[in-house]
Amino acid sequence: MEDLTLQQLIDLQNIQKELNSNKDTYLKTYRQVLKKKCRTELNNLVRADFNIVESELNVPSLPPLPAEDEKTTSTVVFSNMVKDYDFTMDCLSLL
Repeated sequence: MEDLTLQQLIDLQNIQKELNSNKDTYLKTYRQVLKKKCRTELNNLVRADFNIVESELNVPSLPPLPAEDEKTTSTVVFSNMVKDYDFTMDCLSLL
């Protein structure tokens, strides 16, 4: 840079100004094009026709509930534990 003449420095300054101007123009144009493209795609999405297909809901049938009289093993085990607890509490109260 130190070996440049005054004319070369002026030319370099002009080139830098032109480069900055081109950069600004490019960014402005890029933003405009991108904005237009996004707006067009959004309008296409909003104005699109949707085909609604009638369909039936396929719900699997549930297994039948057990009868109330039937006791499951967990119920039997829990009821036995309750009986044992009540018996233990009665015995402790006698002491």
